[in-house]
Amino acid sequence: MKTYSVALIGASLRGAYLLAPAMADTVARHGLQVCAVYDPDLAKAGEAALLLVSRYEQAGMSVEVQATDDLTSLLTDQVFDLLVVSVPAEDHLPLVEEIHRVSDRLVLEAPIALNVAEARAIAAATEDHPVFMNFPRRFDSGWYKVFELLQAGMIGELQFINLSVYLAATNYLRLWQRSQEHADELFLGLLCQYMDVCHWFAGDECVSIAGVGDVGHHDLDDYDPTGAFKTLFSRLPIAWRSLVSEAAEGDEVDDFPGDDFLDHGALTLTYANEVTATVLFTSHGPAAVDEEDLELVGSKGRIWFNARRGVLYVHTFDGSEPERIDGLADLSLPCFERLDAAFFAQLPLFAEGIPPAVTAAEGAHALTMALAALESINANGVPVLLPLEIGEGEG
Repeated sequence: MKTYSVALIGASLRGAYLLAPAMADTVARHGLQVCAVYDPDLAKAGEAALLLVSRYEQAGMSVEVQATDDLTSLLTDQVFDLLVVSVPAEDHLPLVEEIHRVSDRLVLEAPIALNVAEARAIAAATEDHPVFMNFPRRFDSGWYKVFELLQAGMIGELQFINLSVYLAATNYLRLWQRSQEHADELFLGLLCQYMDVCHWFAGDECVSIAGVGDVGHHDLDDYDPTGAFKTLFSRLPIAWRSLVSEAAEGDEVDDFPGDDFLDHGALTLTYANEVTATVLFTSHGPAAVDEEDLELVGSKGRIWFNARRGVLYVHTFDGSEPERIDGLADLSLPCFERLDAAFFAQLPLFAEGIPPAVTAAEGAHALTMALAALESINANGVPVLLPLEIGEGEG
């Protein structure tokens, strides 16, 4: 199989201990070979590189992974097929402006930015050489099957979308809250994913969003970093493991940064084509599992899809028996690993020069919707009209 050289820009928890190792584990399937890790903290880059070397060894490969804190030299001295950016969203714009001068094979994580102005600036800067936004549900076999059935007219004209999301309040979320300046960035990234799903299925512009929500009070005494999340915990560097362990001890829960965070709510989205969408989200304790349920209601029937089980039902309004379609997910993998694998499968095409299926413009659109949702929640459910103007949605 042909391999593609990848440089990881930013040794973040997600990038260095989830994305890049998953690429190493599936290199035989997708050919994505991480050859370099950049981070302004050379020690973090080095530890991430060592982890990758060990993962390649487990796969029977000998791969040298460079660690560096000099981004300019890395981009000047070498040519990579793909650059995967995994840094806080507030750093996306300056990085895109620097990197895009030397490479047009750039992959970005959501959220694309933390405000509308920077999101639109990234979209404008990458218009001629689009970046690939990581919105993996567009490529997952189950989600895409629902989209195909909708496009085929199986349920007639779409009228209503209902997306219900149940998240495990994991140590990953807790650690992110502890270690990031913007405590809501992870949640904003997740919300962008679901706003993109609604936009994808609705097929038109969202004109208003209204939402209500509140913070949760998760007791850190419930968190066992060596229990329910052993796989994730085992991937963390030693320094990060100690932080998670301290959090799990929960001695000073009341003083813990980000202990209370927006973790449940309900949104109503109205589209120009008169489609209405609702998004319900909540997080549960550490023993919970991620669940995502999608229901589409049309003029001739409805589709219900459960992402974790990889099963969907098609109900038509003609009195016939519901059709069940299953086998749409690899049940041996956690949900987030399935989604990453679906996205990885698209990256060789991008490296070969095929335009990305999801661009920065769509990343900016999803961020605009997510910020509008948060603005409405902060205003106790007052609807917010779209599109947002520069400066709105930044409070």
